[in-house]
Amino acid sequence: MTRKLIVSVLVSLDGYIADEKGSVLALERFYRDHLPAGVVDWRVPPDFDTVLVGKNTYKCYYHSLLNMTKKEVIVFSHTPLAGLGANMRCFSGEVSSLIKRLQANEGKNIWLFGGGDLIDQVVCSDLVDQIRLVTLPLNLTKGIALFNTTHQAPKVNLQSLETKYEMSYSIWSK
Repeated sequence: MTRKLIVSVLVSLDGYIADEKGSVLALERFYRDHLPAGVVDWRVPPDFDTVLVGKNTYKCYYHSLLNMTKKEVIVFSHTPLAGLGANMRCFSGEVSSLIKRLQANEGKNIWLFGGGDLIDQVVCSDLVDQIRLVTLPLNLTKGIALFNTTHQAPKVNLQSLETKYEMSYSIWSK
């Protein structure tokens, strides 16, 4: 069975995954304030063993990623990064070739957690198997868009949609 590439992120109602400075604070604050205690984090896909992140996402979620000791975390960066945990490594090569190599190996699914450039590259390469969105009723008005509108939209269909706690959770699959 081929490992699926799953994009799973928080997104504002107007389609942004971070504000214009790259901060996810407004999204995270709303999400944490409205997700009841004990409810599973909707962003985290089931059955994965590898996490892919861009350099800015790595910086925003450093401590959370560091705590994923049983997962391989691959950070896409053209410059070396300090403070990588034992489960982390930096990668500066071509995104699609790495993903194809990961998918060819045995293992569980692969979670792409952000950022925008990385998501854009895998969508343009038609490598995404599933997109999981937690849509929050916030308008950032500017920022880092989930999808680059100058490129072709992902080739996915709505699989499920659930609305709870003032948020929508949708799963889109090939």
